[in-house]
Amino acid sequence: MSKLSVLLWIDDEFHSQQPDAIDTSIGDKYLMAMNPIFARMRRCTLDLGGRFSSEANPQWMDYQSAALFCLGEILHHGVIPYIPNGDTLRRIICRTPTVQVSDGLLLEIVRKNVVLHESAHFCCDRLLARVSGPSRDKADFVVRCLIAESFANLIEFTASAFADYKIHRLFFAMNSYVLTSSTTVSILRTLILTVGFRQVLTLGMLTYLFLNAHDIEVGSDFTDKVIERVLHKQRLSIAETQIARLLVETGFTLSYKFRAETTPLFFSLYDSMDEYRAFGKTFTNPFDLEIEVISMIDALVDSVFPHANEPELMRALEDKTQN
Repeated sequence: MSKLSVLLWIDDEFHSQQPDAIDTSIGDKYLMAMNPIFARMRRCTLDLGGRFSSEANPQWMDYQSAALFCLGEILHHGVIPYIPNGDTLRRIICRTPTVQVSDGLLLEIVRKNVVLHESAHFCCDRLLARVSGPSRDKADFVVRCLIAESFANLIEFTASAFADYKIHRLFFAMNSYVLTSSTTVSILRTLILTVGFRQVLTLGMLTYLFLNAHDIEVGSDFTDKVIERVLHKQRLSIAETQIARLLVETGFTLSYKFRAETTPLFFSLYDSMDEYRAFGKTFTNPFDLEIEVISMIDALVDSVFPHANEPELMRALEDKTQN
């Protein structure tokens, strides 16, 4: 059981250190201070002109009612909605200072914010437009949307590698679609420390791109080929290769319902179902991808995670592992 007042006190301890944090979103200040991926995406979003709002205007209300239908509005206006759930909890504490609740129940009864996921979509949209210009046609639109969703999936998954303590995992769960198991986090950390942060990002982007383009799971043939494409220079041992296989097949995962129902619905809204199906048919392994698609993925990863910053992330992860 956690005391709500203690959770808010821990989060508020980081208030003065994090001027870019969303003060009224529970856990945001803590994650800005303690999770380098979360903080990186916030700064990238602000640098690209994005902002965050809890103003109850029509866009905000539409997002609360049916978020899937609102991605286009977020990208067009550059405004990412959130709910001030921290203020709600503070008012509850004022009425009942000693209230306690289990972590599981807290996650059920308090509406989470997923600004990390939406920030990744926004950054991807702006960065790909900067690198490749506006979408040329429906096929290009589909590719960019699939890359953006894959990037958002990857950002949340990778950020979970830094969620070590119980309070970190709780705050992360309240601000993300994803809560990765401790076993999967261990596999992710091990592979990052073995082959490098950038290689794991590329491995994840290609795997999530395949998952977002299909309603089937990753098979052994795709796993072999994606490891060959991304890690062929690493000279992995048998044990290290097995760790990479585990991450591809059991770590980088997406809900079947999301892929079979939500993704087709999204593309039907933009009259792009034929182009979506066509991309899936031509993409059966990472060697199938056109060089332009690979170039967009590389440019995206380079922009958000430049090589110069990898040592910083690796040191942060090593510290988490040692602790």
